[in-house]
Amino acid sequence: KNSQLMRPLSSVLLSRSHGETLGERRAYRWALLLLAPVLYAIFVGVGYPLVEIEDQVARLWIPQDSEYAADRRHRQNYGVGVTSSNFLVTGRPRKGGSMLTAEALLEHQERMLRIHATTVTVGGIEYSLEDFCQNPTAPYSVPCLKLTVMDCFCEGGAILTPANLQAWRASVLAQPGVIPESSTPGEFQLALGLALAAAQCAASCPADAVAAAAAARNLVGLATSWPQCVNCVSQAAEQLSQTQREALVEAAITAQLNERTPYSDRPCLQQGNTTLPDELVRRYVGEPCQQWDQGRIFGNVNKLLVLGGEEWGEEGELLRVSAVQEILVLVDGEAIQRRVASPAASLSIRVAPINITVEEAEEALEEMKKALEDAALEGQMGPWESGSEDSSIAVHTAFSDDGVVPGSFSRLLAEETESSYLLFSVNFALVSALVALFFLNCTDAVRSKALFGLLGVGFAIFAFFGSLGFASIIGIKLNII
Repeated sequence: KNSQLMRPLSSVLLSRSHGETLGERRAYRWALLLLAPVLYAIFVGVGYPLVEIEDQVARLWIPQDSEYAADRRHRQNYGVGVTSSNFLVTGRPRKGGSMLTAEALLEHQERMLRIHATTVTVGGIEYSLEDFCQNPTAPYSVPCLKLTVMDCFCEGGAILTPANLQAWRASVLAQPGVIPESSTPGEFQLALGLALAAAQCAASCPADAVAAAAAARNLVGLATSWPQCVNCVSQAAEQLSQTQREALVEAAITAQLNERTPYSDRPCLQQGNTTLPDELVRRYVGEPCQQWDQGRIFGNVNKLLVLGGEEWGEEGELLRVSAVQEILVLVDGEAIQRRVASPAASLSIRVAPINITVEEAEEALEEMKKALEDAALEGQMGPWESGSEDSSIAVHTAFSDDGVVPGSFSRLLAEETESSYLLFSVNFALVSALVALFFLNCTDAVRSKALFGLLGVGFAIFAFFGSLGFASIIGIKLNII
């Protein structure tokens, strides 16, 4: 009897223990069910204000545990870091062929002039390309450092400003031997003869040879041939002082130089309505070309950097080029800050020095990169666009690297990531609709589980955003493409 009594009692105790276990499990599950949304809400609320988009291509493409990545971090943290960035514009024929035609290069030059004239206004301050470009000699006075095939032709000088021309002429006059010696009457006659040999001067010698000689403009400006000026020069040589002779020779040389540019002796792609034949274009591009300094500072233009898809003949002649490129080097924020505050900034677009912070300089640099890209592509339709009314010969693309401040890749990553939010929304709405339809029971509303399905999808979406918030809290940047 005792054993019979014990069996039901043990069964009762066992059943009670099992029920308590089930209850505890249910309570635990309900606790998790309530705790998870709370945690997700905390992650979303705390993490989303900290969200940063990963726009550094190097961090995405370079394994961060590699030796290269470690060296790069060390250089940035303890070395000079990144002190410059590059802006590149590439032109290629819209319908194939070669870019080495006068028409194609003139179109390329027109777009380059638009780029060099680009300005931006940031914080109420106007900036030009001269504020940002690499200029190792004299910012604002001499042209920006650039690499371009247009330096092979006289049209390359179209970007020169009056300040650039003035600085170039002063540098030419300062070179030894440009102004001949004119201390003695004989040296003066020879020097002024050299200065005026290619110019025009007075038809006859006035009674007052001294007055005529002192007026260099009269000697240079009146139209006749050189031999008729010899008598005037000879008489003036005997009557002028050494100081007057030197001043007159310098004035004559300067008058000629004021009509010239560093590109005056270079072939022109177009003169009037006549364009340079294709064979001569290829010939001149194949020969050494120099920037405004005529090779004294920067040497010859590196054709490997400005030409693409070259084809050369058996005798070394250039036959075809499928693309041309211009490269502009831009400086960092500290260099910009120093430049715009220097006395030379009186030649800038603002006509006076200004004081800005490095952060403001970098903000302006980032805006200038965007503006340069826009200028390179303005009014242009891609060759892939159907119904294009763009009749241009060349199509251009522009790119700026991510040095110093974000460039083309960084903006692309940020734009694509931000545009993905719309895709998220469409995807979540579509999944919610499909789940609701799958669990919907139109004949029995009690047995229909559509609301249950929607609740599950909503919980999953909330969990997804919670995970993104948690990633932001621990310092992981967002990148979803």
